[in-house]
Amino acid sequence: MTISAIALFCDDVRHEMGGQRSLIGLYESRLLGERYPFDIPELFAVTILRFPARDTPDQLAVTIQVPGVEDETLPVPASTLAELRQPDQTDETAEQLRTLELHRRFTHLTVSEPVTISVSVQTEKQEIPAGALTLQASDDHAQTG
Repeated sequence: MTISAIALFCDDVRHEMGGQRSLIGLYESRLLGERYPFDIPELFAVTILRFPARDTPDQLAVTIQVPGVEDETLPVPASTLAELRQPDQTDETAEQLRTLELHRRFTHLTVSEPVTISVSVQTEKQEIPAGALTLQASDDHAQTG
């Protein structure tokens, strides 16, 4: 089964006309606050999965780990997976790739020490790391480089 997964972190997700989505304030590997403690009013974790329709797993979930908080697992409903598994009559390519996008919105995060939010994807056969974001103060970042 070939599943690719990536987690992107941003300040906002906007749904535009024409079916487009805009990720506003996209972070790479770190989100820097001025000094501890600092507040993050809103943060989105956007997990994007791509896989061939024929490789659609029977079970699929995204787990988000935030230190000091209970892990959150977001299961994809079986009905959604069944729908993704169906052949697409308009797509004549052999792969018939499927894309699934899951959003998790965090509000009012207070960061008092460096923490890393990590996202992984689980199927019945494997766990796939999707991405991580470290939250830390800029003075801490200057010391650690």
